Amino acid sequence: MKGSVKAAIITGLLGVVGTVSAALIGLYVGKSAEQRNIQNEINEAFGDVINVIGDGNDVTVNDIRELVEEYQELKKQNTSLVDQNTKYFDDLEEVKEELELLKGESGSEVERLTQQLSEMPVVEFKNMGLCLDGNNVAMSTTNSVAVVNNQTYYSDEFIKNLVESGKGITPQGDILYIGKIVKDKEALSEQWLMNKSGVSFSSTEKDSYGNNHVNPMRLGNGSSVIYNLNQEYSHFQCNVSVHDSSSMSWTGNIIIKADGTEVYKSPELTKLTEAFDIDIPINNCSLLTIECAASSSYKGFMLSDCIVYN
Repeated sequence: MKGSVKAAIITGLLGVVGTVSAALIGLYVGKSAEQRNIQNEINEAFGDVINVIGDGNDVTVNDIRELVEEYQELKKQNTSLVDQNTKYFDDLEEVKEELELLKGESGSEVERLTQQLSEMPVVEFKNMGLCLDGNNVAMSTTNSVAVVNNQTYYSDEFIKNLVESGKGITPQGDILYIGKIVKDKEALSEQWLMNKSGVSFSSTEKDSYGNNHVNPMRLGNGSSVIYNLNQEYSHFQCNVSVHDSSSMSWTGNIIIKADGTEVYKSPELTKLTEAFDIDIPINNCSLLTIECAASSSYKGFMLSDCIVYN
């Protein structure tokens, strides 16, 4: 069969499947009438695409069989292509879904990393030396100062050189102790107040030098206060000052007792006395007593920052 005829037949093949099938049936039974009918049907089906001339010798049974076989092969190939296209489409949709998922995950990861970067501290190291009272201190100056988020931190050599000679520096847990180690600090106000007489407590007061004192205890002549410490503390510390409204002639003393035994007596205090700290042993006493002996009942003495500890 000529190539042009075969191409024309294949081009119009989808429209004559039924006609070709009927033609095969007629050809295989060997009826010439049916051959003519097939020829007519082919002419009718293909129209001007091909011309079948003569008495039927131009189109043979072998030609028709070849045509059908080629059609069937093309049909199989077409079915295979359709299946492949369907699979490719499904694969493409799956890949698109995975890409969208990865896109979302990558976006979240970028946000997380951006957040981490924004939370990272800004650190700057500086080389700095130390000079005390005009004297240069021998120490390592390399990266001796760190500035973290505008907060300045000095090396331990700075601390060691700034602390007074003879005072130890002891880190314990999350506390750096300079000097003696004071543990289990408790406010005296948190202990059980057994008795008070002529004593008042206020939120803030000013001493004779204009310094503010928070939550001070005020005492006058004959004033006293007793706390029960349950033998749990060995030391007592506080700040002693004179109230700014005291008269220039007002004088007096502070007396502290542990289980009735005097453990401290201040020197005579006047309005000219500057505020000072006391830190005394109280021998794990049960009862801590604070008394005042003064020139009048006016509450001119103040005790603030009262702490008991071991």
